[in-house]
Amino acid sequence: MLTADIDTGGAACMNIHGIDPVSLDCNGHRITVSNGIVPVMVQNATAVTITNCSLSNQYVSPQGTVTPYGLDIKNSADIALNYNTIAGINFYGVSRAHVSNNQIVGYYAQYNSHNVTVSENIITAVADEPGAAGIITLVQNRFDFRLSKRKALL
Repeated sequence: MLTADIDTGGAACMNIHGIDPVSLDCNGHRITVSNGIVPVMVQNATAVTITNCSLSNQYVSPQGTVTPYGLDIKNSADIALNYNTIAGINFYGVSRAHVSNNQIVGYYAQYNSHNVTVSENIITAVADEPGAAGIITLVQNRFDFRLSKRKALL
């Protein structure tokens, strides 16, 4: 459980790799990076729960492009994301995930994932982020995708 905000000022923050189970409860605190590195990266992990976190990446390249996500999850299973504020989520090769009661700012993307339930989230467009404004991307997924009870704010 985090007891204070973390601002790495340019270094990578958390890489959850090849470990299970893991529970990250930020207790309402922020994890912020500013160099284009994703604040929290999950790879090849099982039974990961992330709760009560604010994850953001405040990097803008000299060309004006924004790294649009605060959470990147790859080749992992049994994921739970609850009650977070996240500057975009990127899933690749994720199975058995539950994403609920989050505020997702920017975009939500899923590639090659299955058995993912997305419910009661607020997905907010950010018009000043080129290429990342309110985009929901679903590519080669094998699951029953459901958005429910809350609406996307575009």
